Amino acid sequence: MKKGIVMIVTLILIMSLSMFVLKSASLTEKYLNDVGDSVFYAQFNRSFLDMTRAIEDLSKTIDNSEKFSLALKIPLIVNDKKSNLSTILRLYPQSGKFNINTLLDTNNTINQALYDMVFSLLSDYQINDSLFFMSLLLDSIDIDDEERVFGSEFTYDNGTILKDGKIENFKAFEQIVKYYSKQRDDSKIHKIPWNKIVRFQGEKIDYNYIHPNIKAILEQNYGINTPQDDELVKSHEDLNLDEEQKNIFKALKIEYFVPIFSCDFEFRFGKKSTNITFDYNLQTRRISNIETIF
Repeated sequence: MKKGIVMIVTLILIMSLSMFVLKSASLTEKYLNDVGDSVFYAQFNRSFLDMTRAIEDLSKTIDNSEKFSLALKIPLIVNDKKSNLSTILRLYPQSGKFNINTLLDTNNTINQALYDMVFSLLSDYQINDSLFFMSLLLDSIDIDDEERVFGSEFTYDNGTILKDGKIENFKAFEQIVKYYSKQRDDSKIHKIPWNKIVRFQGEKIDYNYIHPNIKAILEQNYGINTPQDDELVKSHEDLNLDEEQKNIFKALKIEYFVPIFSCDFEFRFGKKSTNITFDYNLQTRRISNIETIF
């Protein structure tokens, strides 16, 4: 049964991607000997749009955690030697990360379950001043200019104050990490794999893709045991959660099917190449967090 699902999901995406590469080939063949910047960018834009349509086609077939997991296992490579155009699409789970902005709600009330979890993570890495770092995060997210502790209203080295409100992206988050490291002379903060643990949009988290460090904290703090096999967890019953543990999952917004891809699209045309990364929510069919590297 699983093999059949793998084949169906794989064929749908490969056919969709192959179709757009072949369509692109008819446009690009005449440019084989002279791929200028304008031609490259025009072709990249066309291929990107066609690729998003292919992902949208795929999203229509993914309606459970098993199909979502299988789609993540398929790196898709399509080449067209005639036009010298190739694409690679890699899919990663994005929904195993916690939105750090949900440390505070709209009333500036702390999400205690998430606060305790991040604090435990800091303790596991023996961070020198966990309270100061947590205060930096909270004072960055809130919209007032009152310091929770001395120096916790973050400023850049040039004196520019970080915009209060939600932390917009990983670049802004890294600035907070660097500021803490400098203020407390604590390089251990950089050892935490933040890029695999935090995000900045969305609220729901998929238990199946939570980082092992976080699952260890859930076990350490709340006695929630991680299954030893590779089977997907599909319900509270699979984890034998009691009422208190269910309430922790509710507070952290942990569920078992949150289909959000992190997509890495590599495009090569002639001797030029580029990468674009973005998130794709299969339920809303919306793209967010686009970053391009030319």
